[in-house]
Amino acid sequence: SDITVVEATTPAVESSTNQFEIEIDQISATSAMLYITPSNEDEYIWLEFPEDVYMVKGKEMSEEQLKKLLVNYKAFFPLHTNTGEMVHSFDDKLEPDTEYMIIVFGYDGDFTTPLTTKKFRTLEPADASDVTFQFEYADLSARSVSLTIKPSKNSVPYLALVIDEATMARKGEPNAETVKKIIDSEIASSIFFGEFDSRADFAKDLCQYGEKTGYFGLEPGMKHYACAVCMDKDGN
Repeated sequence: SDITVVEATTPAVESSTNQFEIEIDQISATSAMLYITPSNEDEYIWLEFPEDVYMVKGKEMSEEQLKKLLVNYKAFFPLHTNTGEMVHSFDDKLEPDTEYMIIVFGYDGDFTTPLTTKKFRTLEPADASDVTFQFEYADLSARSVSLTIKPSKNSVPYLALVIDEATMARKGEPNAETVKKIIDSEIASSIFFGEFDSRADFAKDLCQYGEKTGYFGLEPGMKHYACAVCMDKDGN
């Protein structure tokens, strides 16, 4: 039979009159409280980004550039969709001395409102000179262990590692100086093989904040040492 064609044009996405007020309070080195107040009950989405995402060559992205950026994060939209007033706690989820941007917008397959943004900066890390660590381990087997590290201050970045006795013996006595030598060797090796560009990159990628639990590989039938040390943003 002949092909029958019927033309129809879908309506454009309706814009929203929703306007947003953003407030940031209780800012610390790793935490902050976020308050969003919309002007109506339409759905909206909010996301936060650190400065290294929305700054390009030292210049802040334009609204059009930010919209293109946001589309890349559509998988997170359902988790950050709200109606009405919203309160969110970034409890030990932020990095110290870092600028963040909150972006709030309406979205229904396309943007239904202009972007509303607000920036804030977290405080510098606490003094690390008196930080101490507690370790708890579980699920110990011949080749792995679940290790929980608890620093006495949550706002200071630290590196955690497990060193077997053979590695420790090759570098020296089982003490703090030997651990530092091993860390320095790991950093130098990772830079040499192109894994990181600098000590700062190493620290940024591998240091953590607050209480953390993770699995570490072990060597069978050998003594191991759980170690943690605070590092600054330059990797020292």
